[in-house]
Amino acid sequence: MRKRMVFWVAVLVILMSSLLVEWYMERDVITGNQGAFPAALGSEAPAAPTQVSRQSYRPEALVHGLAIVPTDSGVRALNLRTGKEYWRYERRDAGADMPSDEASAATVVAWFDDGKLVGIDLRTGNVRWRTEFPRGGFQHIHMGAGQVVAHTPGGVAAFSERSGKKLWTLRLPVPASTPGPCTTCRII
Repeated sequence: MRKRMVFWVAVLVILMSSLLVEWYMERDVITGNQGAFPAALGSEAPAAPTQVSRQSYRPEALVHGLAIVPTDSGVRALNLRTGKEYWRYERRDAGADMPSDEASAATVVAWFDDGKLVGIDLRTGNVRWRTEFPRGGFQHIHMGAGQVVAHTPGGVAAFSERSGKKLWTLRLPVPASTPGPCTTCRII
């Protein structure tokens, strides 16, 4: 009887630990801001640009004193003066491959291959909202006038930059296939 009890306790511990590992791996990695928000580099061109920023990366956007850089499974913000990471957002789950990203003065949006759109606060690195809009083929996002506009071959949708609420949707017409030869035409 005692051996059975030990066996079932061991099975239960293994089952619970596997569920805990699965739960942990599905969580997003959010570092949050590291230090004070970097001030903008200025209103005019610097006299010696190489002394202002060290770039060993290719930023998607430059906002205030931050460079927004995509990663394999998310996006991160780097301090332009120091080159150090200010904040990072990454997903650990299966659909988090190479997101498209866009930034405004207050929000960074990452759009992942599995259709998840994530709005991240530029100053804190915290997630503001999450929503979904399926991606397929070509896709791109634009930001402006408080809206995030997501474009795929099948349609366009706009979301609120602050809340992620869907504002409007537009279905795009599917291009007609190339017409074949005319069967009722006569060649003269």
